[in-house]
Amino acid sequence: MKAVLAANQTDLAAYVITAALNIKLGLVPVNVLTETVVKAMWTKTSVSGGYYEPTAGVKWFAAEVINYFKTNGIVGPV
Repeated sequence: MKAVLAANQTDLAAYVITAALNIKLGLVPVNVLTETVVKAMWTKTSVSGGYYEPTAGVKWFAAEVINYFKTNGIVGPV
């Protein structure tokens, strides 16, 4: 599942779905990321059209969320 994203590197939805599936499959430890946090990332960056704040005052837009997934092994290399 971790290498599903070859078709579209900039599609936040694909990364969010892959991250959620990897969490469900137990490929991502719960101390790293939870499904609840992934849903919040999606809601804040895409549905609300804004940004996600992992810490007060730090703004992650779609590109930063995707980068977080990629650099922390939540989604694998394509």
